[in-house]
Amino acid sequence: VDFCDFIATLLSVLDIYGFESLEKNSYEQLLINLTNERLQQFFVSKVLDREQQAYEAEGIQWESVPLPDATPTVRVIQ
Repeated sequence: VDFCDFIATLLSVLDIYGFESLEKNSYEQLLINLTNERLQQFFVSKVLDREQQAYEAEGIQWESVPLPDATPTVRVIQ
């Protein structure tokens, strides 16, 4: 398999949504969770939401997908 063909078919997944709940959570874990929530919200707003807007603008037939909104969670922590 050619390296370029391999890269063209590669799919990477980064799952950071939601809180980690450890046996003992510290301030450090709270900050990690806050950062994860903010990153997830950034991804949703900049990638997924814009993709749906592009579908509408181009007249592509599709079914709207409800997107998670971490804003209330982030506001409580901040």
